[in-house]
Formats: sequence, C-alpha cells, structure tokens
Amino acid sequence: MKPTTSGLIDLQTLHDWQSKYPCVLLDASIPPIGLPPEKIAKETIPGSLFFDIENEFSDLSSGLPHTLINPKEFEDKIQALGINQESRIIVFDAYGVYSSPRAWWMFKIMGHENVFVLNGGLIAWKQAGFSTIETFEKPKTPGNFVSNFQENYLINKEQIVTQIHQPDTTIIDARSADRFYGRVDEPRKGLRKGHIPGSINIPFGSLIEAGYLKPKLAEHSLQDSLPSLGFSCGSGITACIPLLAAYELGYHSLKLYDGSWAEWGADKFLPIDSDEKNN
Repeated sequence: MKPTTSGLIDLQTLHDWQSKYPCVLLDASIPPIGLPPEKIAKETIPGSLFFDIENEFSDLSSGLPHTLINPKEFEDKIQALGINQESRIIVFDAYGVYSSPRAWWMFKIMGHENVFVLNGGLIAWKQAGFSTIETFEKPKTPGNFVSNFQENYLINKEQIVTQIHQPDTTIIDARSADRFYGRVDEPRKGLRKGHIPGSINIPFGSLIEAGYLKPKLAEHSLQDSLPSLGFSCGSGITACIPLLAAYELGYHSLKLYDGSWAEWGADKFLPIDSDEKNN
C-alpha cells in the first residue's frame, strides 16, 4: 500500500541526489497566519529559487485565498524559473513542513511526479550546521516544463455536497480542533464557524514534531476512513500536510478541496456542523 516513491526526503538524500541528478531547490515559504513580520525568516538555502505561493502561484482574481492557477499559467511560470521536464524538484519552507506540501501538490496535479518535500525544511538545514543566504537564485535560461493536468487530485464543493449524502470519500479537515468545532472565530472575517458535515478532524499541527512531518501520527485517524480521501483547511495550504502524510501511508486516491473553509464557510447555503459528539 506504500507509494512507489516517497514524497519526503531527508538532508542526506538531498545531498546524494545533488551529485547525481539535475535537482532544483524551491523555497515555498509563506508565513503562518498571525505571524508578526519580524518573525518571518529572511534566509534560505543557497542555490534556491523562490516559489511564490501567495502571489505568482495563486489565482488572485478568484476572490479566494491561494486558489490554484490554470495549467498553462503554471507551465509558463515554471518555465520562467528554468525548470525542465527532467528536473528533480525539492521543495522546502522556512517553518519545517508548513507550506512546502502545497507546492508539492501543485506539481503533482500538474503531472510532474519527480517532486519531493525536504522534511524539516530550513530548520533541518540549519540544525545540520549548513549556512544560509538572504537572496534567491536567478534563473539562467527558460525551462521546458509542460503541464499535464490531473483533475483527480481535486474535489470541489458540489462533489463534497454529494459525498455528505452518498459518501465514498472521507473529508479530512486540517484546521485546529477549536476551529473545526466552532469554539473560536475564524481568522478570516465573514466566515461561519464549524465544519463540513461528516468530515473528520486531523489538525495539521498534530502531524508535526519540531518542524518534521511524522506521517505515522495520522495512521490511527485514517484507519476507518473510506479509501478516497478529500482534504480541506482554511485556504488550501495546510490541508496538503495530512494529504502528504496519507500519501506516505499508502493512500492513493487523494483530493484537495482548494476552496476549503474560505469558500465553504462563506456560503450560507452550504451545510455546516459543530457537534463534537459526531466526531
């Protein structure tokens, strides 16, 4: 049931690969919600390109945060970064494992299988005593990357409504338990409190230890789940953390709800639940 190739690598594997393959390091850092500006890291791994999730790789016209851009636009922007079809892509972020799984998922949905998350990210790099710099690498020549969109990596709100009544997909919500059960207000204004009926809560933070993803921590929560899994969070970023954990555990039918609670919580016609007894 394990995936043919793991989506996670460690520092030793990174160093081994860099001596053998055309590797591309992408810094996919975005600051967690509520992090003060002075706490945002201004350093990166030498030789890294910047994968700008919040601007270049989000559809800013959608009205929702962090929405996926279309395949042709993705292709053009990845080519502009000098990335090729044969490139082995390693994504990381400054907070260990936070936003890097989102970048990993983007490449997967665009048909590029040769993409991996550096477990521990910049935290692991610094713990190993390696130096950092404050500037990103500049692409030297355009790449030949081609998008091959894989629609099966997505689930939309209409499909989720169907799942509520005729379930064949388990919806995993990566938000905190307080947000999932509606105990606290959402950080984005105008959103209702609660969760998608029938969904289960696996807070992304429960899968992280000292900046490292621990996929085994998700195993118990997923044991009784339907084989097809959909993932949601606040805006489609941290949902990719349990998605990657499920991939590491061998689940193959994995779909991201890109609109996540930013869309569901804003639509008064969509059902919500906040009952703790049902979970």
